[in-house]
Amino acid sequence: MQAIQTVETVTTLSALLPRAEFRSALAIVSKVADKRPRIPILSHVSLRWDDAGMSASTTDLDLYVTARIPGAASDRAFNAVLPAHALKDMETRAPATDHVSMDIRGHDAPAILDFEGLRASMPGLDPSDLPSYEFGKAGARVEISAADLRDALQRVMFAVSKEEVRYYLNGVYMQPARRERGAGGPVGLRFTATDGHRLSNMFVGCDPGAVRWNLRRQGGAVAQGVIIPLKAAAFALSLLKAKTAPETVSMRLNARFIEIKIGLVDIVSKTIDGTFPDYARVVPVSNPHRMVIGTEPLARAIEAVSCISSERGRAVKMSLSRDSLRLTVNNPEMGATEMDVACAYDGPPMSIGFNAKYVLDILGSLASETVAIDLADHMSPALITDPATPGAKCVLMPLRI
Repeated sequence: MQAIQTVETVTTLSALLPRAEFRSALAIVSKVADKRPRIPILSHVSLRWDDAGMSASTTDLDLYVTARIPGAASDRAFNAVLPAHALKDMETRAPATDHVSMDIRGHDAPAILDFEGLRASMPGLDPSDLPSYEFGKAGARVEISAADLRDALQRVMFAVSKEEVRYYLNGVYMQPARRERGAGGPVGLRFTATDGHRLSNMFVGCDPGAVRWNLRRQGGAVAQGVIIPLKAAAFALSLLKAKTAPETVSMRLNARFIEIKIGLVDIVSKTIDGTFPDYARVVPVSNPHRMVIGTEPLARAIEAVSCISSERGRAVKMSLSRDSLRLTVNNPEMGATEMDVACAYDGPPMSIGFNAKYVLDILGSLASETVAIDLADHMSPALITDPATPGAKCVLMPLRI
């Protein structure tokens, strides 16, 4: 008896993507996809079409990033997992067109891409191998101005600790707060970062009802704030700096994750499971001696005198007298430098030492042409404020000189 031959029918799925939106999405997700991953699928991007429309997504297991592609069209749902960087390079070098078409016959068959002149077949991976996460129920929701969030992250991120031992300092602490302690002042969010040597803190006001906070830890205790990992904060900041950044950013959080929606991009990251220190105890409240000085002149002077400082210490001595600041750096092997800078100061003569790099980092984060430095004595932390931003403050610990 002759065997009956069966022919497998493979359905081809077709999609048409607007070129500019496709390019933007690839540029975003390729920043996250690993170039040399230990797990091959981490170097790939998932191009997915479902009821929500077309999107490109990827993960490095720290961040899960999805960029929506408006204006795309497909005849049915699909999920193609293709090499992210190869796809981005191909799109960059292909002839200029308005659209790119894709034909997909399944993950075990190459995807066919047509840039109206450049045709390519690209092998994919099984979408079922994609890492996933379960966000769960959100315990907090926030709406915040994109410009305010950008400014806050820029002001505090330089102070994030890179030491893995104190992992709870490896991110930006975000908490609901009022501008000042007590009942008065507008409601908003406070962002804080510290490495134990310096601290940066900024309050951002939000519209009434924009901060809904009922966040609880996994044990059930109320969470006063969350620690956003530096990688997630830095990636969000890169999107907020773009000219295409939206006016408003939304966030939702629970005990394990934070989701940040910036325009067409969704960022999901695990939060740092730790307790941020009670930083309010180290913020000076009564430093009586204030020096007001130009931000740029002070930065230039510190850079000038620090040219001979050792890389390990980089200590700069500040000697204050009436309306005058003298900066001094001593290096036993290289000699000494000093420079005078005009300032407004009417307190007693005082000498105090700081890490030059830390001072420059703080000055670089300020928006004002002048900076106010409040001092108590040579052993107490300095409070540094920006007249242009009342909600921002920095604390810097002194060095022995």
